[in-house]
Amino acid sequence: MDEQPKLGLALGGGGVRGLAHVGVLKVFQREGVTPYCITGTSMGAIIGALYAAGKSVDEIEDTVTDVISLTSMIKLADLTYPWRGLFAGHNAVEYLRKSLGADLCMEDCRIKLGVSAVDLIARKLLYITSGNVVDAVRASMSLVGVFAPLQQGKRRLADGGYLDNVPAGLARELGADIVIAVDVGTEFAYTDGDDHGNPVNARLPAVTPPVIQDLLQLNMMMVQELAQLRLQLARPEVVLRPCIPPTVGILTGFEHIPDVYAAGIAAAEAALPRIRELLQGMPAQTEPAGSPEQAEMP
Repeated sequence: MDEQPKLGLALGGGGVRGLAHVGVLKVFQREGVTPYCITGTSMGAIIGALYAAGKSVDEIEDTVTDVISLTSMIKLADLTYPWRGLFAGHNAVEYLRKSLGADLCMEDCRIKLGVSAVDLIARKLLYITSGNVVDAVRASMSLVGVFAPLQQGKRRLADGGYLDNVPAGLARELGADIVIAVDVGTEFAYTDGDDHGNPVNARLPAVTPPVIQDLLQLNMMMVQELAQLRLQLARPEVVLRPCIPPTVGILTGFEHIPDVYAAGIAAAEAALPRIRELLQGMPAQTEPAGSPEQAEMP
């Protein structure tokens, strides 16, 4: 009897929008679909690490709902000087250690795990596939301006979403024959313009200078364009794009969290026929050429 194809799951970054991954995992758990490997960026790295470490979907839902709530984020706030981000990240690391275990290594996870990060000093994308899980997740979630980058020896690591927000290619490198990518999209600074080219429907406080709005808009455009290009190169067999309410952003839309979970469930259920068809038997894929450097966390 032929061995069942190995399933890889790539979970994209997106802050509150990334909670849709929990809905996807709920459907997979219900249907008995078990990933061979999980890769993730930022919120996708957090949820992927929890699942790879053996947490149930209900436990993950409780954890991420708690950590993403506004009151918890205030508790996690630890202002830093010199100013390298809104949060230093020490409190977030302690929370992750309590949830995952301080000494858990990626090699010890029940499911193969990999996350993406960016080395600001070396100016390159890193795929982290071994070493301490908390350190890897902390690096992958270091959104510049929000969390200070993770300083590690000569490396300075930031959110992997800047160069690979949905690391489907990494899932292939880890041995997946079939890759399912979950792209939750990005939050734009503004969504429309008036007759004079001025931004409207801004997601930022009214006092935000126009130049900052434009810089953030450009930043998110680049993230999204790169994500789509990398998905084209990785060629995942299935791409899920949950229909998340437009008012939900990276750090906004807390009141719509149940709708975000529901969007993930709906997207996964719609893809189930194709996923079942693929799992019935498919030849293994070759690894993509020109892969980013793989890094180990101490």
